[in-house]
Amino acid sequence: MDSPHLANLLPRDKVDLVLDNLDRRDVEAEQTAGEKFYRYRVPPLLIELHEPGGTIKHMRIATRSMGKRSLRFIHCGYVYPGTRCAVRLTTVERAWITVKGNVVSCEHVEGRLHEGRIEFGEPLDPARFVPIKVSARVLLAESIPSMREMARFVLQKIGADTTWVDEGGAAIHRLVTEEFDLALIDPDLPGLDGGAAVRRLRKEGVIIPVIAFSTRIGDELRQTYMDVGFTDVLHKPVERHQLVDVVRSYVDQDVGIYSALAADPELEELVSQFVGALPDMLGLCRVHHKEDDLAGIVHCARHIKGACGTYGFAGLADVACEMEELTRSRCQCIDPGECTQTGEEKCCAEHPLVMEEMGGHINHLIALGRRVRKGPPP
Repeated sequence: MDSPHLANLLPRDKVDLVLDNLDRRDVEAEQTAGEKFYRYRVPPLLIELHEPGGTIKHMRIATRSMGKRSLRFIHCGYVYPGTRCAVRLTTVERAWITVKGNVVSCEHVEGRLHEGRIEFGEPLDPARFVPIKVSARVLLAESIPSMREMARFVLQKIGADTTWVDEGGAAIHRLVTEEFDLALIDPDLPGLDGGAAVRRLRKEGVIIPVIAFSTRIGDELRQTYMDVGFTDVLHKPVERHQLVDVVRSYVDQDVGIYSALAADPELEELVSQFVGALPDMLGLCRVHHKEDDLAGIVHCARHIKGACGTYGFAGLADVACEMEELTRSRCQCIDPGECTQTGEEKCCAEHPLVMEEMGGHINHLIALGRRVRKGPPP
């Protein structure tokens, strides 16, 4: 038998008042349950409960907030922890997704009201369901009006300050003279050679993430874009969530990276100290790149590779390893770490090209570094 509809027992304003009080309680007591939650209030959602003995019960719940691993809600009645369930969540695109999980807690609030928490069977990206804002300035270089307007709409919807241009020269000028956090560029824009443009940007010291926003597809072409200095590739036509995911992956600091050693309490202080020092370590790569100092970059890469590997940040260590390998495979010096220059003469013909490609790697490394977090993952 289905449970009574929450709306039949309490008016909506009463439900909202209860939810507001619970939110204030959590802020005051800092009760985060080890997980970052985002406000998620949508029309009453349908939940299907699989009770012991095979009984299936349906009920409507008032959602309160959600995180990567769980959903919090209120309901007029008690739900036994351990009960398997399936809940229909609505996305920011107004689509429905059924997610399976288990009720892990149910606590009395007042009267017949109880607050429950559902733990998902698999982690979800809250950004698909909650319009989490992104604090970033994005340059969008796109000449197709319909594609441009859609991309602008999606980016502005998530809070990005979006500037658009429809010509290659204008894109380069804006990126060189203004401050942006990320650029989405169609490599085939009028007046633009995508590869030459990115090489020029890197030479000018622009090392923000530059995403190739292209209709062309193929692994070989993707690698070509990456080799000339693009940070990533996004193929058109693009789904809204794909665009949001790519932007968030490079500018959203809520997507944390945690040390593989974070679970060891004896190493917690050491890892925290390392995380605190990491920005300066990565920033030194940027300084050497701006000074056209390949030897300095290689020295930094070796240091980062060893340090990040030691402290449990394998992803950053891998990128640093790629930076070192780039010089080893392309630079003609006996020891890439000794690559120097005198005036305009480089120690080998590959030096300028290696420096251009190195900019993309440094950019990726710094983007990852911005997401590094202290402590264990939530």
